[in-house]
Amino acid sequence: PVAILWSTIACFLFGVQNYAIAYTNSLPGDDFCRTVGLLWFFTGVCGLGALARHPLHRIFFSEAEAKPGLAESLIAPEAGTVTLLSKTATLGGGLAIGMAQLFMKLSFGADPDAEGPLASVICADVILVSVLCHFVYHEYLNAAQWGSVALVFAGLITMAGVFDGGGGTSVSPVAFSLAFAAMISFGASIFSVRVAAVGGIAASSGFIARTLILGAFSVPLLIAAR
Repeated sequence: PVAILWSTIACFLFGVQNYAIAYTNSLPGDDFCRTVGLLWFFTGVCGLGALARHPLHRIFFSEAEAKPGLAESLIAPEAGTVTLLSKTATLGGGLAIGMAQLFMKLSFGADPDAEGPLASVICADVILVSVLCHFVYHEYLNAAQWGSVALVFAGLITMAGVFDGGGGTSVSPVAFSLAFAAMISFGASIFSVRVAAVGGIAASSGFIARTLILGAFSVPLLIAAR
């Protein structure tokens, strides 16, 4: 139940993010570099705040270090160490989140009349993660779950409509391609969380690392903004 609650909150915040990014495209005088730069900058500020408040005051640490009072029997054996792969996956996941947001904004800007269908394409990252976990971590889906995956694919085709290069009831190929790139990036960021967790990184450590790397990459965008 706790995991479902956290997933529900994440789903809600994901929707808020999608709406906010789409809304910026309708603002007069919107500057791409400034908008994305500010988004990444304040993400980095959140990471700095979490880093400052955490008692360890460092970016990478294990679940065992984050919760020293937790009974050892409740912590997985790998949770006491942090591997180089998990660190790399965490930083790469942070960059993937940023690229997903960037592609999303470009996609919505390319076809503003099709933001709803484009958002549905982006939200299909769950399919990518499910398939990856199926083959990499052997988390096998049952027949009903595979059926749900097939229905989602069918829904994407229906939502995308017939490509005619314009807005309205159909989606332009450029906008769809950008939305698909955003979906791949979001899926990669979610999968990186799993890789990092298996590699021993604490959830709070992963949050700090992913937000800080986005904050760092906001600097060149803000410099380039008009």
